[in-house]
Amino acid sequence: MKVSKERPRRLNVRARDTERSLSMLFQSTLPLRFWARVYADSSGCWLWMGPTTDQGYGQYSMAGRTGRVHRFSYISLVGAIPPSLQIDHLCRRRHCVNPRHLEPVSRRENILRGEGASAINARKVKCKRGHDFTGWRGQWRKCLICMKLHNRLRTSTRSS
Repeated sequence: MKVSKERPRRLNVRARDTERSLSMLFQSTLPLRFWARVYADSSGCWLWMGPTTDQGYGQYSMAGRTGRVHRFSYISLVGAIPPSLQIDHLCRRRHCVNPRHLEPVSRRENILRGEGASAINARKVKCKRGHDFTGWRGQWRKCLICMKLHNRLRTSTRSS
């Protein structure tokens, strides 16, 4: 059974956002077919209502090139993205194309700001038993107290 996605009306609630949106529309190099697929919601996000990737990013074709819509928006409305940087969504909504919600950051910064396993583990300050992470071993962060306990148990069972 197919679930229909009901699209919200393309209507700006706040007049100030409408003025900003219109000024960007007329100053941008993006065609009207781009803007026809953008919905400005009350939180200030410009949500892409067109096709999306499996990961939830908007997809767009322009001048024979297909790419992520937030990158097209940023390049057209702000400027070039430095080669070593990625675009991060400050609002955490992957289909938002508002350049005020997009920021060029390093790959590492983008990953650490996210909600993936790497970001979640990087934010942890205690091990699963409640001890503080006290040091680094190689490139893996480990709890030294738990490591010592584990080693003691392992060596005591070997000698018995």
